[in-house]
Amino acid sequence: MRLFPLILAAALAGCALSPDDLASDAGAPADLADHPPSQQRAHSLSAFRFGTTSVVADFNGDGLDDVAIGAPSETVGGVEQAGAVYIYTMRTTGLAYLQTVTANTGGFPIASSGRFGSSLAARDMNGDGKAELVVGCPSCIVSGHVAGAAFVYRGGSTLTATSQTISQAMIPGEAPEDGDRFGEDVAIGLFSAGHPSIAIGVPSELTGSPALRTGWVDVFAISPTLLATPSQGMNDAAFGPLAQNDFGFKLVVMDLDDDGTDELVVGSPGTGAFLDVFKGAPLAAYQKIAGGGGYGMGLGVGYWHNAHFPSGHRMPELAALIQHDNFGFIAMLRPVLAGTAYTLVKSGEIPDPGANGFAYGDGFGYGHYAAADFDHNGSDELIVGANDSGDGLDGHVYVFRSLNGGGMTFWNQRAMKNVPACAYGPTTGCAFGSSVAAGVFHYPATANGGDLDMIVGAPIADRADLYLGDGTHMIPDFDHSIANP
Repeated sequence: MRLFPLILAAALAGCALSPDDLASDAGAPADLADHPPSQQRAHSLSAFRFGTTSVVADFNGDGLDDVAIGAPSETVGGVEQAGAVYIYTMRTTGLAYLQTVTANTGGFPIASSGRFGSSLAARDMNGDGKAELVVGCPSCIVSGHVAGAAFVYRGGSTLTATSQTISQAMIPGEAPEDGDRFGEDVAIGLFSAGHPSIAIGVPSELTGSPALRTGWVDVFAISPTLLATPSQGMNDAAFGPLAQNDFGFKLVVMDLDDDGTDELVVGSPGTGAFLDVFKGAPLAAYQKIAGGGGYGMGLGVGYWHNAHFPSGHRMPELAALIQHDNFGFIAMLRPVLAGTAYTLVKSGEIPDPGANGFAYGDGFGYGHYAAADFDHNGSDELIVGANDSGDGLDGHVYVFRSLNGGGMTFWNQRAMKNVPACAYGPTTGCAFGSSVAAGVFHYPATANGGDLDMIVGAPIADRADLYLGDGTHMIPDFDHSIANP
């Protein structure tokens, strides 16, 4: 429980947990009865099988895209719902299975119901040209509590664990508590020049007196040897009174003002629902964006339009889910200069193309979105899943195309490709669209180009489906879709 100030100065460098700090006996997720509906939904969707999460990065430094796919409910070593992450690398025949990563990869005991793999992030954090992988385990048992943890894996020919498990036990004055859900989401950012950090969402953290599950974000500085040191923590207190907000439920980073460092955008889809933007080193409250129910349940960053800063650098934009009156849509926000500072301003919206709306209906926009320039027009397309749509949770994925020169009016004249779910496999119950990622997955592929492709998680079917781009269409390649190994 947090009773200390908003910013926490690091007091202990290189703190690590021993294997004894993680329990190996069976445990269960904390009771969700007092959690906001968005958190209850997060625990009920998709059965958390293979394909629930995914991230694309070059883990081995060969210039080609690799894929990590999360299976948070996977049974590992006979322990149910311990969770696992599967790594696939590009070979001459396309994507090939490389290895399985678990909490035990670094020698730590496997925690039952840990949901290891519920969140993933990847980025080269030590400058060796190989991306590291960060894995969230929001129900890992730490110091006897189902509080959550995160793990860092070093890039290379195979991924190897660092000597740490990151958790609240590393933070001076803080102790893990049941139901905190530390690691529900993770993000890697350069919040100060040249110094990577990991931001970790703790959306059920108790704060204040009387204590409320308002949520929290912890930030850990990463050394060149990939050791994590707690640097600060934050909640929504800087913006006003606290409420049960799910603060930290979703995280993304973006450089919204072209200063060479990242800002952190925090989704808080609970009571009130808003986005918070933090900037600087240490991160400080910068902008609060109100939007209505469910704001921040889904987030994505991309170059949706061919817009540039005065420097000539490309201008990133933010996509965020909003739910209103049983109907979901995605708000598009772009940086706008006001005086001497950039802030995010809503510039358009994309309504749910499905018939059911959102509201626990079709899951449109839930999770993380992907961005890729499929048609080579200089702007990204936006890839959004709707994993509850159709009969029996079939699921859909929607690809929204940008139209350069059309401004934000594009979003009222969108060109959309509807990718049907479960065409080759179970006819119902795939939860297709639970995760989406883009990269170059076909062969031959080169480090410098090639049409972009798409991989879509269908966790109830225990697989991820591959769609190959040809610059004009997304062509299903089910012969090379990936099943849980």
